[in-house]
Amino acid sequence: GKLIVTIHDLTPLEYPSATPGRISRTIFTFLNRFAIKKSDVIITDSEFSKERLEHFFPNESKKVKVVPLGLDEKFFANSNRSSGPNTLQTEKPFILSMGSQKYHKNLKPLIDAFSMLNKEDKNGHRLVLVGEPDNSLPIVGQIDKLGLKEKVLFTGKISDDQLIDLYIEASVFVFPSLFEGFGLPPLEAMAAGTPVISSSKASLLEVCGEGAFLVDPTTDELFSAIKKVLEDDEFSKNLVEKGMARAREFKWTETAKSTLNIYRELYEKEVLRK
Repeated sequence: GKLIVTIHDLTPLEYPSATPGRISRTIFTFLNRFAIKKSDVIITDSEFSKERLEHFFPNESKKVKVVPLGLDEKFFANSNRSSGPNTLQTEKPFILSMGSQKYHKNLKPLIDAFSMLNKEDKNGHRLVLVGEPDNSLPIVGQIDKLGLKEKVLFTGKISDDQLIDLYIEASVFVFPSLFEGFGLPPLEAMAAGTPVISSSKASLLEVCGEGAFLVDPTTDELFSAIKKVLEDDEFSKNLVEKGMARAREFKWTETAKSTLNIYRELYEKEVLRK
């Protein structure tokens, strides 16, 4: 039969450390190469991911089709979602971010930028990081070294409703990642009506468009961007409006229709060939 495979990104090929263990990396590489070569069509999430697939697998480039992801309606401000009380009890005001503590998620310059902000921030913002602290990676040590242990909070594992509450309550959402195949978190924060600062790297420029304050995610650039959003109310308000409009462009129904059409096209081509 015909084969269609969806490849969301090639992070383990771009950043091998993102997949710990030589055996895991070998298995990932083998399975991806096998699926890509055997497939008749490859679906991916962004033009950036398409370009990277073509880079690693140039002989398969004609197979690749882009289908952007969508957003669940519950992430949008004023949605009729039903959520219980925010059990996280996060003290406001706070800056929100998320992502694993691996290198390509680029949390180190964000923490350095927050340390700079902390020295002059009269409103006493904290930094909330969604996820568990990983003591095997340098981020936790960096936080301790900078004297930020009481100012940086790791949420641990949380529910979607708790995440949405954090998006809504945050003063700003910062996503400094160096590599994403798509990048749903900035769009989710935009949908919730939160100003978003995002890295301009990889697919994020393409996905966020004018809905986020796009920066080169270095310490100085992140520091300047966070200060701008926190101190310039008009700029922040305009960013929220643009962000919500941008988020509305991504619908799961469109993702489903586009994906189904690709399957239908291949099926019809096969029927006609026979």
